[in-house]
Amino acid sequence: MALACSPIGGSVIFETSLGAFTIDLYTEDCPKACENLLKLCKIKYFNRNVFHYIQKDFIAQCGKVGPDGGSSVWGLIGGGGCSTFE
Repeated sequence: MALACSPIGGSVIFETSLGAFTIDLYTEDCPKACENLLKLCKIKYFNRNVFHYIQKDFIAQCGKVGPDGGSSVWGLIGGGGCSTFE
């Protein structure tokens, strides 16, 4: 069974010490996940972060040092109900 996805709504390029990789954004299919990724990039959340697992055309996984292991952008800027930057 083929997975039906809408056209790409953009992409993000991550540059690492071992090369770059691109994440395609499917804004129609998963708008909150795309918004979260873009806002985390904007606040430089991934800078100096270790991507420990990358599988082409599937997943890029990174670890965030801290007691909670990482957070969504809404958790960083004031809880689950807050969805804007000042």
